[in-house]
Amino acid sequence: MSESLEEATVTTRSDMSESSEEATVTCSTSKGEFKMKFYRKWSPNGYDRAVELFESGFYDQSHFFRVLPGFLVQFGISYTNDKELKKFARETIPDDPHLPELRQFRPGLISFAGSGKNSRDTQLFISYGKAKSLGTMDWETPVGEVIEGFEESIKKLNSDYKEEASQGLIHSKGREYIEQNFPGMDNFGTCSVLRSNSRAGGSEEEGSDAEANEIEIEDAVKPLQILADEKDIAHPGRLGSQASDTKLPLFLFFAFSSGFVIVMAKKRLFGSERRKRM
Repeated sequence: MSESLEEATVTTRSDMSESSEEATVTCSTSKGEFKMKFYRKWSPNGYDRAVELFESGFYDQSHFFRVLPGFLVQFGISYTNDKELKKFARETIPDDPHLPELRQFRPGLISFAGSGKNSRDTQLFISYGKAKSLGTMDWETPVGEVIEGFEESIKKLNSDYKEEASQGLIHSKGREYIEQNFPGMDNFGTCSVLRSNSRAGGSEEEGSDAEANEIEIEDAVKPLQILADEKDIAHPGRLGSQASDTKLPLFLFFAFSSGFVIVMAKKRLFGSERRKRM
């Protein structure tokens, strides 16, 4: 890719708004599959932490250790042996400002649990209902919601143990403590994450402008590369004695090709910027 095209690609990537990023997380559990959607515009710090933890496999195989019907289900104590991931998980993140329209929790909303100002780390909960106490604390800022499997999977999680399990013992003894004392407790299987960039007028799971622009620019280059191969221009060693006779045509060909691709790139970028302003 030419230097001009690289510059165009970099420019498009820098224009992509991080605040509009979303992530769809699909998880298997002992009660079936469910799907969540996280929104960065709701809680930037919370979004970044939650999505990175899911991408790293932090929640895989962990248990839903607190299940209170009509209130919430809580999870987020991992069994990972990855030292770097454990270190990352222990770091807390700053609270995010509350959005007025999300102050009142509804069934399926997801938030971090916490113990004080700027105390969020790895534990998340899913709201089962419109409890008035939820959303009153600084750290209870919704980061996402369950979009599939709430009734079929999440509401069917075993609530026999309610909040009997000791979080301290889960941390210190791990899976063995749960299996010995709470054999019927439900758990995650594995999770997959799909990030996307949502724009006004675009589909919610549409890919980023940067990726689309880069692909279209590269597609514009391909026909020129094929044409060059067919004329042996890309392989000067195969031109033999005719090389000296083709210097001027070669120069004109490459000048035209470069100008065409740059114009196409600028045209695409100008169109993208125009749509954003609209």
